[in-house]
Amino acid sequence: MPLPNGKTRWSTYLKAGMAMGLSPRDVDDCTMWEFMCALEGFREAHGEKRNAREIPDERLAELGIEGF
Repeated sequence: MPLPNGKTRWSTYLKAGMAMGLSPRDVDDCTMWEFMCALEGFREAHGEKRNAREIPDERLAELGIEGF
């Protein structure tokens, strides 16, 4: 569930960092860009496949998802 005012639930990043073998301090020391690159590399190295196709804007609008 998203937090108000664009805030971030940092526990999500700490959990992912721990799964990658990082300590909470390691996660804190990363910039968001560094962390997301590390997470992407971890996922690729452990066999995550990205098979999902991008949903066209028209289809999203049909589903009532607009304004992004």
